[in-house]
Amino acid sequence: MLHATYGPFDWLCRLHAATLACGGATIVMPAPAGHGKSTLAAYLAASGWTYFADDTTTLDPHYRALPVPTAIGLKAGSLPVLDRLYPGLQSLQEHEYGDKAARYLALDPQRPASAPLNLSAMVFPKYEPAKEPLLERLSAPEAAARLMEAGISLGGRLTPAKLEWFAGLVERTPCWALGYESLPSAEAKLRSIANRLCAV
Repeated sequence: MLHATYGPFDWLCRLHAATLACGGATIVMPAPAGHGKSTLAAYLAASGWTYFADDTTTLDPHYRALPVPTAIGLKAGSLPVLDRLYPGLQSLQEHEYGDKAARYLALDPQRPASAPLNLSAMVFPKYEPAKEPLLERLSAPEAAARLMEAGISLGGRLTPAKLEWFAGLVERTPCWALGYESLPSAEAKLRSIANRLCAV
């Protein structure tokens, strides 16, 4: 589908990440399971950000994020903090997968992105209760390690060209680690990054 809609491409990169855009800045948020990226993605979408993807973000060989605006999977811990923003969230049917369960939130059709956008930054979020918000700039090797921890697939056989592309991804893209206690504080940090990138 992505090849037919936006391609063709020789290959595509898939990250375990959510992606949203604010103004002219497109921010990919890779994270392992349990770090709160889906809850944060739903909160950002309700705060006016343009939604690209949750759980799996697809990048093309030109470092563009491709819109795959599927429903956002939210676990039970997300419901109390998002219920005010999405009335009826708690009444959605719960779906079990493995030893986990989630409710799937379909966003208003006006919120998702409809065209690929160049990647502006990568932010690695982690929900950390009872801690001060932290925004830390990452080096390319640190970002590469965090991407591999979160989950990345370069599609099929690994080639020197794909490794070069991956090196370019972390070298050319500004990367931060974001630790947050509350969704508003995380949104404020992310918006400051977006504003900074748009001003460059």
